[in-house]
Amino acid sequence: MKWDSVALDNAINDMGVMQAFKRGVLHGLLFQERDKEQTHAYYEKGYYFGMDIYHGTVIYKGELKPRDRRIHNENT
Repeated sequence: MKWDSVALDNAINDMGVMQAFKRGVLHGLLFQERDKEQTHAYYEKGYYFGMDIYHGTVIYKGELKPRDRRIHNENT
């Protein structure tokens, strides 16, 4: 099956791929906490992407915050 760009865009929207990815990035970047009720594979990818951005920003600025449990626990 050959996909044109409009059909592919519609399929992505229908499956909620971008919405799930964006929600995951939001949770990883702003809250550093995963929503256990989100089961979409792209939510997980977005969450880890958001966490990577968060950790890169925090480490770059030299600010390790106690609420960031993973880095805090590894360094204590």
